[in-house]
Amino acid sequence: MRKLKHLLEYILVRLMAASAKCLPWRSLGPLAGILGPVAGACIFRRRRLVKNNLRLAMPDLDEVQIEETARAFWRNITLTALEWLKIGSLKKEWVLENIELQNRWVLDEALKQGRGVLCLSGHFANWEFGGSAITLNGYPLAVLGRTQKNRYLDRWHNANRNRLGIKIFNHHQAVRETLAWLKKGGCLGIMIDHNLYKGGIFVNFFNRPAATSSLIALLHLKTLSPIVGIYPGRSGRRLFVRFEKLDLPRLDDAADKGKKAAVLTQALTDEIEEWVRRDPANWLWGHNRWKRSSEYKQ
Repeated sequence: MRKLKHLLEYILVRLMAASAKCLPWRSLGPLAGILGPVAGACIFRRRRLVKNNLRLAMPDLDEVQIEETARAFWRNITLTALEWLKIGSLKKEWVLENIELQNRWVLDEALKQGRGVLCLSGHFANWEFGGSAITLNGYPLAVLGRTQKNRYLDRWHNANRNRLGIKIFNHHQAVRETLAWLKKGGCLGIMIDHNLYKGGIFVNFFNRPAATSSLIALLHLKTLSPIVGIYPGRSGRRLFVRFEKLDLPRLDDAADKGKKAAVLTQALTDEIEEWVRRDPANWLWGHNRWKRSSEYKQ
């Protein structure tokens, strides 16, 4: 039954993608403006989660601001979904014309060190298209991702990523394959803004304990590869990817590796939080980031 369910889901997504292919890019924004509120109203559990997350993370916002931010979030995530449905027909020319790379000197400077680059990122704006913009501008990018439960969709999605030049490492390959990639001078993108379903460490995210991957910190300690921030955003109808030079903490040489990794992971999470605060509607509030908070033991 599960296999049949996954097959039907795959067929539905491919039909939706075929329909989206016929839509001009300029129509997606207005369409998201119509469908976003519908999605926010119909997906009740996620609607409640979005508002609860906003209230707990940003208590300085009043209810009117919560409502406005939630509505903007639903418009943004709906637009991202519509764009994603067109990924099969995404052309290099469109990407280069419509997605701007900002502060490229930050990444260029890091690559000159010859140790590869660890790229800190998160689920902002259209993160998938952001990765394609980096590769299609000539940068060697691999991303660490989880295998989707639906293997049909997983294969189709990764085939589109590969077509756009993005190399995918499964999270089970987190050590050997990624070390080899960094040694060759590649950029490795890792998102640490989602709940880690098991393992990891707890760090503060909006003053609440959140289970977080310490992989970027551990790889940095092992390889000394520089860490660069990658922030995908929107400016009007256009997308952009901004490279950010991070102000990382000085680590205590006497501390053990676990302590150093915890300090660095907290600093990286603070960067993600700062990005969210700059433009709250641009982040994925519909994800249960603090799902494992009850497991935290001080």
